Amino acid sequence: MRRRFLPTLASSLALVAGTLATPALFASSARASGPLLQVTSVGAYHDVVVDSAHHSLYLLTSEAGGHLRCSGACLANWPAVLVTNSESASTSMGITGKIGYVRRSSTERQVTLNGYPLYRFAGDKAPGQAKGVGISAFGGTWLLVHAAATTPATTPYQMAASGPSVNSVTVEGHPHVLVNSSGRTLYLLTGEKGGRYSLCLSACLNIWPPFEVSALHEHVTLGAGVKGHIGYVVVQGAFAYVTFNGYPLYTFAGDTKAGTMNGEGIRAKGAAGVWYAVNASATTAASTALTTSTPTSSTTTTAYGY
Repeated sequence: MRRRFLPTLASSLALVAGTLATPALFASSARASGPLLQVTSVGAYHDVVVDSAHHSLYLLTSEAGGHLRCSGACLANWPAVLVTNSESASTSMGITGKIGYVRRSSTERQVTLNGYPLYRFAGDKAPGQAKGVGISAFGGTWLLVHAAATTPATTPYQMAASGPSVNSVTVEGHPHVLVNSSGRTLYLLTGEKGGRYSLCLSACLNIWPPFEVSALHEHVTLGAGVKGHIGYVVVQGAFAYVTFNGYPLYTFAGDTKAGTMNGEGIRAKGAAGVWYAVNASATTAASTALTTSTPTSSTTTTAYGY
């Protein structure tokens, strides 16, 4: 068992400071330009909405109708597309949906398209990137925005109509790591065995976004090599936490791309336990935690928002 040394959140993630946490810069740029929403292709995604600098724009599926759920620390990772009270957004040819606004403060409004508030992702460092696609948080999923959509139902850019999937892959030399459909490592908190999901709340969820689905119609598909049992714990009525062998699943904000496992072995506060990547081949709760690293000191926990 090897020990993984993790730096503090500020230096390893730079999600609340430094180059990633730039909501003020993004907002300033948006105000100066109006902003302008344009249409382009990003990888395999065609006709998606980008800003005037050709950075991808996103929506959170649980914010349909302008119901804001991303606030506070969330905005460091997902800067809102803002205008002042006296400004309006403009659009290029190809964007056919309805532009609107939802109030963020007494002086600023957030731009919406077909009722969905628009955001950038701090992890996208250059035009043409879409590293935020598929991250689950606040009862929804971050997705790109379909430029040709004229209704709320078609505005989230879905590559496939089916629900999410989990797969077994090798991450940083470790086989059988459970990942979501975007290739991001999934984690469990040892104190939440049996489906208990009350140990990671509030600010913790900004760092450890839960893997959620719509309890009404979405089900998780198991890829090759996934042998454990998928379950669901219904929260907030229409949404459910996905569980694996009884453990609620989470992603980690420190994994800014697929194929990383920076959350492995972080000790949580108090009796909550330790964060471990999930062993996709496990069929019992006892073997579900991957446990490749010696837990880090609990004194580092506060740097991870919990």
